[in-house]
Amino acid sequence: MSDDRSKRSKTGFRQDTTIEISTQFLRALSIDQAAKGAFDLLSAEKKREFNEWILEDKTPEGRARRATEALGKLRSGKQARE
Repeated sequence: MSDDRSKRSKTGFRQDTTIEISTQFLRALSIDQAAKGAFDLLSAEKKREFNEWILEDKTPEGRARRATEALGKLRSGKQARE
């Protein structure tokens, strides 16, 4: 039997680590390898925060702007909501 305790929360339930990233953000990350490298090192929760911050904008233009902003934040080591 496999020991997956490291993937379980304190309540004993397995934590979901699957994150669906927005298409705009994936495109932006594919262009900027430095930002992608920084993103890949983030925890699942921090990745989710970046994605949610981008998707919170109501317009497609705003989401595209936030995706571009996120690249700069990742390169400089900032959090999504800084």
